[in-house]
Amino acid sequence: MRKLPAERVQAHFNRDNKFFDSFIKKVKREGIALKVSPRVVINLIWSLFLVSLHRHDLGEDAYAESIKILTDLVAGYITEGVA
Repeated sequence: MRKLPAERVQAHFNRDNKFFDSFIKKVKREGIALKVSPRVVINLIWSLFLVSLHRHDLGEDAYAESIKILTDLVAGYITEGVA
C-alpha cells in the first residue's frame, strides 16, 4: 500500500467502509444480535483477510482448515454463538 498514491488508498478505504457499513446493517436487519461493537466486527473480518494473504506460507491444506476454524470462531464470538 505504501507504493500506491494516497488518493487510491483512500478510495479503497472508503469502499471498504461502505461495504462494512452495509454488512453491519444487513446483519442487524436479519435480526442477528452482535455482542461486540461494529469496529470489533470490522477488525476481526480484516484479520481474516490478512490471514488469507499468507495462504501460501501456511500451505493450502493448513490454510483451508485454519480459515474455516477462524471464521467459525469469529462468527461465534461476535454473535454469542449464534451462527
